[in-house]
Formats: sequence, C-alpha cells, structure tokens
Amino acid sequence: MKYYEGELSLVDKVLDKDSFVAKISHSIIPMPANFQVEILDEEGSCACIIQVNKSRTKPHRYKDRYWMRLDGQTHVAPHHYVRALMREVTYPNLECYIKVEGIELKEWTLHDLDLKVGKNYLHLEVSHYIINWSGHINEERIMFQVFTDKGIFRDSIYPYKAANYQKRGKVYRPDSPIEILYYGEPYMEKYYIIIDPEDLIDDRNLEILMTFAGKHSPQKKSTYIICIKKNENDEFITELKIEQENELIIDLHEQSGTTKKELLNLLLNPEKL
Repeated sequence: MKYYEGELSLVDKVLDKDSFVAKISHSIIPMPANFQVEILDEEGSCACIIQVNKSRTKPHRYKDRYWMRLDGQTHVAPHHYVRALMREVTYPNLECYIKVEGIELKEWTLHDLDLKVGKNYLHLEVSHYIINWSGHINEERIMFQVFTDKGIFRDSIYPYKAANYQKRGKVYRPDSPIEILYYGEPYMEKYYIIIDPEDLIDDRNLEILMTFAGKHSPQKKSTYIICIKKNENDEFITELKIEQENELIIDLHEQSGTTKKELLNLLLNPEKL
C-alpha cells in the first residue's frame, strides 16, 4: 500500500458520490476494475479520494483519447504505445450494464406459481447489455446468470422456458451460451420481473445481481439496487443505484479476505449461501 502526504485541493461544492462515479464511468472505456471513490465534505467544500488498482485490461480511453504519463506530465499516447499495450491483453474484457426500461402495475390473469389471478402485480422491465471492449480479441461461449431478491422472472412460468430458470423463478440462467461477441457489438436482452407490491411495504429496494464470463474471460459480478417508490401522482417510479459493477470475482474475494477454506465451505454447504 502507498501513502501520500500533502495538502488536498478542495472542490468548492459537495459532490454527489453516485453522480460523480457515473460521470467518470461514462468517460473511461473500458472502466478499470476496483475503482473506488470516497468523498470527504466539510463546510460546503469536499475532497475526492480516488483509488484505482493496476489494470488488467489496459489501455483505457478517456474522452476519445489514450493518455500516458511522461516526466510527471500527462500526454496523448502515441499510436505505437497504444498498440503495444493492446497486444499485452491476454483475455477479452467483458462488461455488463443494466437499464430499467419501466414499471407498470397490472392485473394478473394467468394461473401459475404463487401468483393470484385478479391481483395487481408490478411488472418491472429491465434490459442488460454485455459488451466486449477488447478490440483485438473476440470472445466465445459467454454464460451469465441474473438473480433478483424480490419477485420472479415472468418467463419462468412458461413450461417450455423453465430450463432457463432456477430457485422458483428468481434466477435466470440461459441453458445456451452466447456463441461469439465481437468488439463493441453489445448483446442485449430484455426481461420482466413480477413483484407483489406487498413485498415492498418494509423494504422498497430490489437487488439484481449478475455474474458473467466467457471461454477466455474470467468471471465478473455486478450488483444493482432498484428503489421502487411512488411519485406525487401515486404512480410507481424507479431509481437505479450501482453497488458494484464489472468487478472480477477473484478481486472481490481478495478484497474481502475470503480464504480457500471459507470458499470451499460455502460451495459444499449451499444452504449457507
């Protein structure tokens, strides 16, 4: 660990952490793993502490250019430098993003699972995008699974699609992989999560957890919180928050200090998961 001493230059307003992180994440492609931000505020000013570990998926582009440090200064990286870094990439860099498309309260009319005919349920429409950001390496046989802690995936009620769902419709795991993914060409999928409004009385937050990997790319994990509430017109609305996004599973285990013995214990005793 490195320590730095000296005075910090303060920002003359208090920044919202979620907005600040979102702005950075949309400016850097691909987003480096283990990106952490802490904002310290005092009397209307704040200091932003940003920690970025050594990247396994360099180079990274910022505002449509690649940059490098030389003699303590930042310069636009020359073509040969960027090309050399790209050749160092040993596996494709997959990333996933989700988008809440909408939410609607509708009467349920089908006889299936624990859903009651004639009762109103929330239909949450969500899309996810998986993108290969490695310009010189295609990825093959990408697998993913999506978990929701509230409600069920709507398509899990259909017998001909049941093989894609587990845990009584709470886990979506397609039985067929995405065969190939080229650079910059996103794989998009849309699905509906059916939620009983009564499940939101004590806790309005719904958690979506997604893991994904490919033939050559290591497994990553993203966790999102969707807050479901009502506006002044008594209509349901949503707010999406990123808990963690595109984090390597191995990095998460190292950060948490999970040992091999503890990991085996969880895998061999799934009731503890």
